[in-house]
Amino acid sequence: MQVSSFKFYPQSATSPPLADRCDAVVVGGGFYGVSLALELKKRMGRVAVVERESGLLRRASYANQARVHNGYHYPRSILTSMRSRVSYTKFRDEFAGAIDERFTQIYAVARRLSKVNAQQLSRFCRRIGADIAPAPREIMGLFNPHLVEAAFVVTECAFDGFRGPRRWKC
Repeated sequence: MQVSSFKFYPQSATSPPLADRCDAVVVGGGFYGVSLALELKKRMGRVAVVERESGLLRRASYANQARVHNGYHYPRSILTSMRSRVSYTKFRDEFAGAIDERFTQIYAVARRLSKVNAQQLSRFCRRIGADIAPAPREIMGLFNPHLVEAAFVVTECAFDGFRGPRRWKC
């Protein structure tokens, strides 16, 4: 990923304040910070990204599971799940270069202390129009049946910020 239009401005006793050298300053070089900086750059010009790591996308944007949610994660909120499903397609289109579909996405339902059971999750997915299928036996074999009621294969993808959305290339 190229980040040539973003500069790390070292601050010294003699250098002018960062705000005097830029039109906008974005704190945080994660997914949202970089996206915001690129949008501001289009509108304003000189944008600085302040990030405590040595590069961009090095913390939560790199270390999280990077799942692009398609509504499954919100079985207790129809509104949130529907918003997620609408945004899923938009996100996939906008960041097509960084979408990774090499993974089988699994949702497992705990047998105890879960706020939904397997039947409720299946019903919920049908209601919001989300694909869901029982996990094959070889996948179910990975789970402890005393702890997991059921597992399902779902339609989601992952986001890989290092594969670089084209619009992030400067």
